[in-house]
Amino acid sequence: LGVCIFSPEVRDGRGAERCIARSDHADCGSGPEGEKVARIIGTVFVLLFAVALLLPTGVMVLGSFQAGGIGTMRIPPSFASGSMSLGNYRQIMAEGAFIPGWAAMTLWIAALSVVCASATSVAAGYALAQKFPGHRAVVGLTMFGAIMPMMILVIPRFLTLRMIGLGTGVLAAALPLCASPLGILYSRAHMLGIGSDYFDDARIAGAGEWRIFWSIAMPMSGSVIALVLIFTGLGSLQDYLWQSMVMPDERRQTLIVGLMSTIMSPAMWKPHGYGLKMALSTVMLLPMVGIFAIGYRWFTGGEGVKL
Repeated sequence: LGVCIFSPEVRDGRGAERCIARSDHADCGSGPEGEKVARIIGTVFVLLFAVALLLPTGVMVLGSFQAGGIGTMRIPPSFASGSMSLGNYRQIMAEGAFIPGWAAMTLWIAALSVVCASATSVAAGYALAQKFPGHRAVVGLTMFGAIMPMMILVIPRFLTLRMIGLGTGVLAAALPLCASPLGILYSRAHMLGIGSDYFDDARIAGAGEWRIFWSIAMPMSGSVIALVLIFTGLGSLQDYLWQSMVMPDERRQTLIVGLMSTIMSPAMWKPHGYGLKMALSTVMLLPMVGIFAIGYRWFTGGEGVKL
């Protein structure tokens, strides 16, 4: 593209002629008009991509308000206002006697997981940001844990928890999510982005590592906690296989396990049962949207490293 294209003068729309005079390059950019066209093209591309991603979700939500979801089976789908009603949701609340208990259990497990994972991620990230013998090896092992498929750990994890007497129950569902390799790595990058000046000044003032962690590192880790909130919270809501193993009691199941068992029941496979399935899927989607909405502000506006 040439050197002139990236010069501050051309990017700001000022002095394109001076750029040409100082350089043999003929391409000095197109000024503000070119940047405006590029922004418009980029915006259109992002909007089309977002529509392609959200279209199935929109069809699911609209189909949940149709009796039988017949409109979603047509090509193109039909969502006439006259066919929309809350009948599917009324039937779910009438037949789902355990749904309030499932929702409470889900929130309890998600809260335990998020609090525990936030504390361990910030603490481990702070420790790995320091220099100590073998810290590179520990960081490498953490990266390996972040890319390891969780499916291969299901059986060893279940056997380990059963050996210590936690084969089933709330703790068995929450403990595996307490260590987040991705959260630890992001926390380490966040601490390195803060820099060592804050921590060194506190050490010179006589503060210990525990005081530095609680008074400096933790208050400046809002974006890390938001990241852990989003990914750990969503992980706890979507961990169907593990929660179905450790919470077999129907009255104490989580929302995803209970609703999935309801979806797979013979009653849901009756003719024109697509509307009920879509309504159940929409109910499972609502907690995920809530967690993302809570963490979004911190995720984009935390101190230090920002996304």
